[in-house]
Amino acid sequence: MKNFLPTLLTLSFIQLAFPCSQYMDIGTFTIDNYSVNGGPFINLSNQIAGGDNFFTAAGLNLNGFTNCIGGTSQSTIAPRQAVRLINGDVKKAAFTSTSSNWGSREYCDFIYFGGHGYSSGNIPLGTNVGYGTVTPSEMNIGLGSGYNKFYMGNACSLFNTATPASTWAPAFKGLKAMLGYKSKMYDHNQTYQLFLEFWNGWIWQGRGLFSAFSNANVNWGYQQFGGTGVTPGCISAPVSAGSNHCYINYRDVDYSNTKGLTSGTF
Repeated sequence: MKNFLPTLLTLSFIQLAFPCSQYMDIGTFTIDNYSVNGGPFINLSNQIAGGDNFFTAAGLNLNGFTNCIGGTSQSTIAPRQAVRLINGDVKKAAFTSTSSNWGSREYCDFIYFGGHGYSSGNIPLGTNVGYGTVTPSEMNIGLGSGYNKFYMGNACSLFNTATPASTWAPAFKGLKAMLGYKSKMYDHNQTYQLFLEFWNGWIWQGRGLFSAFSNANVNWGYQQFGGTGVTPGCISAPVSAGSNHCYINYRDVDYSNTKGLTSGTF
């Protein structure tokens, strides 16, 4: 987040050095039409809508939320969509860029990917020149002066490795936490309800990041279609012994830079 007034708190672990933030910048990278990027991946139907719903739901919950504990009372305003790339614009260069300028991935506080995923943790964008596969070691999320703090991978199997935290460790270069799935997930049309419940749970209900995401998936991730076996997960950078960012609610997020990675939560 940008333009904040820092307030220092010396309470429990969950109440860290805390900014009274004004707005959150969100970036979405979503692919339905994989055929324009090259095969062999099947086209999807709801990933672009999912990214748009993620941003819309964030706005409905962030606008007017008072994001301070004591001291100066300052409400958040609606988030800005600093990046919205779809289909053929989701190129490897854009997805791995470490530029922190407006319109680049690193400018965003929360980045969202919607599309296919590999069980190796890799993200396939297409086989044409300029697309290819993005590995965790190529992402460098939050590198240098970048603002990335949270990342959601709305794709199958990104955490489906023996040790998801180790697989994704190379990507964490300032990132606080990553949400995703160990299982396959559904390309469904209920993402508006899912993300509305996620943002409401994280911001207004005071749920932890993973709790809000998991609860939303129970209610909207697959239940409406009679499916079973969806496994959402969260990987966190270190905070302190026995705790991580997956458990922190929105009010208590620490926006200072973090390097390295320690734990996975499923």
